Amino acid sequence: MPKVIKSSVKNNFKGCPTLRVFQYENSKKYYCMFYVGGSFGTRGTIIRPTKEHNRKFAITKAKEEYRNFFLNNKKEDIKKNTFDFTKDIALPYFETRHKQYKVRDKNLAYVKKDKNRYLNYIKNFLDGIDYREEELMNTAILDLVDDLKERKMRKTTISKYMNSLSLMCKYGQRKGKMKAIPDIPTFTRINEEVPPYFPQELKKISTEILNQYKQTEDSFYLEMNDFVNFLRSFGAVRPGLNPLMIKYSQCSLIKDNENPNDPVLQITLFNTKNKARKTGTVHNYWTQNHYFNLIKRHKHTLENYLFYPKEKNRPKLYEKIRKTFVRISSELNLYIFNGRPRPMYSIRHSVAKKRFKETGSLEVVADSINTSVPILKSNYLNEDEQFVLEKHKKTYPELYSKKSKVRMKAE
Repeated sequence: MPKVIKSSVKNNFKGCPTLRVFQYENSKKYYCMFYVGGSFGTRGTIIRPTKEHNRKFAITKAKEEYRNFFLNNKKEDIKKNTFDFTKDIALPYFETRHKQYKVRDKNLAYVKKDKNRYLNYIKNFLDGIDYREEELMNTAILDLVDDLKERKMRKTTISKYMNSLSLMCKYGQRKGKMKAIPDIPTFTRINEEVPPYFPQELKKISTEILNQYKQTEDSFYLEMNDFVNFLRSFGAVRPGLNPLMIKYSQCSLIKDNENPNDPVLQITLFNTKNKARKTGTVHNYWTQNHYFNLIKRHKHTLENYLFYPKEKNRPKLYEKIRKTFVRISSELNLYIFNGRPRPMYSIRHSVAKKRFKETGSLEVVADSINTSVPILKSNYLNEDEQFVLEKHKKTYPELYSKKSKVRMKAE
């Protein structure tokens, strides 16, 4: 939930006993909140945007909002009000989705993430609204979009919020709660390509991680070096919590008769973004230089996590790794490239480009990084020089035919 700036809070207004006016940390505009009764929202309070940057004007707008609410809603209507989007539609929708994901053995973290988006940002705009009235819902949704823009969220992020809200409304309509689905704005999905790291840059980061291990003798850095290089060597996994959830039991070595001293490490992933089960192989360099060292260091049992097996709080662990990566990359002046940041997720883009350069096959690369060919082309290779060159040759095949080359020489 966005944090309220304590110094911005203003209350104790004459004639509006429960009214509070305040600002969130990530917004320049003021909001108001007041109590209306237990039948509205989970706590009986309503939060509304004033759309004002000036506190004086915001207070005037907040008082109008407070008075209009009680003028338009009789006391008996407030007590009897049964329209609560959160209780009637949103929470049942997430409960149903949770059950569906569980049955299909899909990653429940995605449901939790969507639910938090709703509770933290969407809920306040729908509390106290008669969701059967399409016009009221349309106005509330436009206010929500305006607020998300004010928070400087990207269109891609706003698009996700709108998609989630659309699914909730469709659920409400199917259950007979809503007469019609409100007009939910759609945004063209802007798939900004994340700039990758170059191999020599990742080598610098790896070297610095090991330097910090030598300086501090903190095994966290030694393990982090294994982890970062694992992301470079196993494209099927997305940087985040998923690789930290891999257990030793998910790893197996495949004997290669042609190279008996160089077995291939196979890893089976569960509940990935695209598939419930995905099997892939790791680059042999990581197997020989990191995997066997990990086994010796931790003396793994089948139920141990592959990385940091003694750490129980995996989300907290990932956050520490992520922040450390950003810090080290920044200290090496590598984090910002052409004005855009390169978080740990950029390593995945590095892998995609490297694999395409080595194989030249979209299908092989898409399968190896656990995505589709269209997404690979639009998100990972859109700015890749080799990919652009391939498209150029297909667009102008006459320039590269034998007859064309002979004619150009003759001219």
